[in-house]
Amino acid sequence: MWAPQTPFEQRMVEVARYFPPPPWHPLHDSLVARARIEGERDLSARRWAQDLAEKFPSFLLSRNQGGTDFPIDKTLHYFFLEYAKRISQDGFHTFPSSFNVVESFLVFSHTYFAFDLRDGRDHLLRLDDYLDWYTGGQFPEEPGALLDILPEGLTHSYTMAAPVNDFRLTTTDASQLALFGASMIRHSRELSMMALFGESPAYPEDLLNPLEGIPGRGKESLQSADGLGVKDRYLEEAPQLARVVALVRFDLSARRFNERYLLCDVGPGYAVATDDPAVLVDLSPPERRDHLDRMQEDLNRYGSVFSALASLMFLPAFFVAERDRVTKTTFGTPLRARRESPEVRRAITLLGRQEVPLLRQVDCLHSMPTTGGANVLDVNPPELDFETTGFWRTLSPGEIGRDESGHAIVGRTWVERTDSWASHHLEQFTVRKRANAPLGPNAGSVYVMRTSSHTIDLYKIGRTQLTPEDRAGALSAATGVPTPFEVLAHWEVEDAKHVEREAHRRLRAYRVTKRREFFRAPLPVIIATLGEIVAGSA
Repeated sequence: MWAPQTPFEQRMVEVARYFPPPPWHPLHDSLVARARIEGERDLSARRWAQDLAEKFPSFLLSRNQGGTDFPIDKTLHYFFLEYAKRISQDGFHTFPSSFNVVESFLVFSHTYFAFDLRDGRDHLLRLDDYLDWYTGGQFPEEPGALLDILPEGLTHSYTMAAPVNDFRLTTTDASQLALFGASMIRHSRELSMMALFGESPAYPEDLLNPLEGIPGRGKESLQSADGLGVKDRYLEEAPQLARVVALVRFDLSARRFNERYLLCDVGPGYAVATDDPAVLVDLSPPERRDHLDRMQEDLNRYGSVFSALASLMFLPAFFVAERDRVTKTTFGTPLRARRESPEVRRAITLLGRQEVPLLRQVDCLHSMPTTGGANVLDVNPPELDFETTGFWRTLSPGEIGRDESGHAIVGRTWVERTDSWASHHLEQFTVRKRANAPLGPNAGSVYVMRTSSHTIDLYKIGRTQLTPEDRAGALSAATGVPTPFEVLAHWEVEDAKHVEREAHRRLRAYRVTKRREFFRAPLPVIIATLGEIVAGSA
């Protein structure tokens, strides 16, 4: 029987108890056998494993349902759950290559032996408010300014309040993309971003995954989740829009971005396009070049997406500049709605109340009054070069690698690129929304309002032919509430009466009283419901 001879080999045995090395590792069989023997002898290890098995389901529940439940929040949770499943069932080596960017939003928990979500802050706004500020030249221009504005290691998520009724991007073949939200996190000078879009028409139409047939080594046995089909490629919040996730890493000091991922949902999985060579590291150079060239075509198709992500990096500066328009709103998480269930009660008992968040605070930026502004905007992204200088390569668990600066790092290593890749600048992109203001006898705005004087998760859903802000002012004066009403989201529609009536019908289970337009429901549920109605009425 093989026995470890060095401290490093002993460390590999310890790691192998929980993360067996991939099957092709030369010491796979020996490490697994040795780890099993030592684990059986170690009473404390067995107790720890039993404790972990008991707590792990509650850990997953608390993280998955302890957020805002907005679309971008659910996207982060999707990756969190996918990694948790793979690390527990299939091994670390089966992680998707997109982990190279998404890992920035996670931190490894030695308590649960899984990747945990980092702490974060949540924001709600209208995209047109931000673009009005950005195109007005009020942003810092120098990306390095974010080093002072954006705290390190803290996820900042930005949800668009009415994406189906707001500005949209256009691809090179005229497909339209609505932005539902974006998350960003800074580590030192590196900024990682994730954005969620809804696309119409869905792409690719033939539903062929460009990476199908060339799974990475060790991933050959991975299968799509049972029951997933074409219908699952569409967003719950807007069933006519297909899910698209974009990932990118920026170097704020060097004014460079050097890793892009475009994930188009095809139902059972994602069609992936990326210029990250780690995806195809097991192929021969000619095969790798062929696949990279084909994926480059898709990346070029979505060029406006990556230009938009670069332009959105100044969202933290926008909230600082417009802090007088920001109100902190507290509302319940999905866990709060289930707080009396046995699962949540058990999670609180096992993990502690602080680990089971029932409330979340969101910074809501109030829209400026509608003034009939432009419906088409040309947006110039910040001057950043695209230059892939290297890539992260995942190592076996416990192995030591080096980062870009040569410092030791566990589990991965930075590989300098030796092949050439064309560098270019981000290009101007155009955003469009409805060509004309809604017309008709019932044209107007449907709004979601609240006042901090009311209890958590109590919102007013109504309609007006005034601006929503004027309506909020009138309500505040008429009702005599201690604090004014605030507009959290609004939609301009051709038939406000129909949209309001349909929203009240779908949300009737949450209605406080039939005589009043107040609903006690999670804000994401209200916004998603109204967004779906507006999209179906367009």
